[in-house]
Amino acid sequence: MDTPALPKFENVYPIPRKEPRLDGVTSWLYDQIDKIDRDMDATEEGKGKIVSWSSGLPSVDSLTNGFQQSQYYVIAGQTGFGKSSFALTTALTLAVASEPSVLFVSLEMSQQDMAIRGISWLTGIAQSKIVQAIAGRIRLSPEERQGISTSKAFVRDRTRMMCGGMLTPEDVRKEAVALQKGNGLSLVIVDYLQLMRGTAKSYATREREVAEVSRSLRSLSLDLNVPVIALSQLSRQANTRNEPLLTDLRESGSLEQDASAVLFLSQVKDERTKHIAPDRVKIAIAKNRFGPKGDRVVRFLGASGRFEDLEVPDDPAPGNAWPSEPGDPE
Repeated sequence: MDTPALPKFENVYPIPRKEPRLDGVTSWLYDQIDKIDRDMDATEEGKGKIVSWSSGLPSVDSLTNGFQQSQYYVIAGQTGFGKSSFALTTALTLAVASEPSVLFVSLEMSQQDMAIRGISWLTGIAQSKIVQAIAGRIRLSPEERQGISTSKAFVRDRTRMMCGGMLTPEDVRKEAVALQKGNGLSLVIVDYLQLMRGTAKSYATREREVAEVSRSLRSLSLDLNVPVIALSQLSRQANTRNEPLLTDLRESGSLEQDASAVLFLSQVKDERTKHIAPDRVKIAIAKNRFGPKGDRVVRFLGASGRFEDLEVPDDPAPGNAWPSEPGDPE
């Protein structure tokens, strides 16, 4: 059977024969299309600027195309499922690749806690072992101490930590603007959204406060032209399901609306034993404004807080380099 001919483009969307008058919205749209066209030319010639950043997991990037400029992302999961470790994997992947600074905002951990996680991720030394060494209960080997000293070079001037329990979106904006004017800014991470306070003195409901925080972070991504990643808790109802739903995002229905993409982290059951696999995490893309939905199962090394791909896709999303180990040559 012959394939029916497709309708001509001009029959569906009539193209004016005269050059359109470019003013107002029309001029803005023309400029943006022209910019995208030129950006594509530059990318094909190998001269394009990076417009997305790797999560550190090429399998996930193959679905999301990386964390893209001006986009707002929500990463959600229950406590203990590795949200902070996943975000730290992204931040340190960029630091190792010598990209512009990452602003990592933690509202539940101290700077030392974050440093211990960072050392463990960079060196592979278990977090518990580092804590014991700090307390004087054990001594690390000379090789481990050398690894810690070497790790400092990877993150110098490339990561900025903000820690505190009473931070607001305006606090984050001021720090992000200062970083962008200085060493440059690749992305902003907030861990986690429900702990952040709004700028008003009081709110009718907690949901309204969380909604304002979410809108402010969304606005930050647009104003600074960088991706903003907000970690989020899930409601208790998520415990009753095998797979979390968008309605499980805690304390605000606006998160789903604001986000360009929503990623869920959840447990994985071993197909043979039906038991929870302690070193596996499913990352599900439940909403993706610019790409497909889907999921990937990845390896989670809890002792060091590292995420790793089980299989690397043949054609990962474009963006920065993602070395398999800290310090690997490009």
